[in-house]
Amino acid sequence: MSATTPGARRISEATSRAVASVTEQYVPTEPIVDGTFTSVCAGVLLATFIMSAILAMGSARPVPVYAVVGSGIFGAVFGSFLMGAVHLAVTDSRRHKDGDH
Repeated sequence: MSATTPGARRISEATSRAVASVTEQYVPTEPIVDGTFTSVCAGVLLATFIMSAILAMGSARPVPVYAVVGSGIFGAVFGSFLMGAVHLAVTDSRRHKDGDH
């Protein structure tokens, strides 16, 4: 059995230097808008979409006030749950990408 697997390729010294030079040229940038502001805006927008979807399914016109308040509360709670799940998934994926796994 050979030491290398079929189809495996070795990285040459020139390729290694090219990758290192590209990595050195990378300059991290600051985002214009803070991540918290983006999350809050996305949560409010998602809650509004959920609320409007619930109200659009109803057949009562004009829409009673209790339906607007109830769907607004449900949209806010469910939207914040979904935004929390997205935030957890994004931060967890960054943690595993940067780790030594």
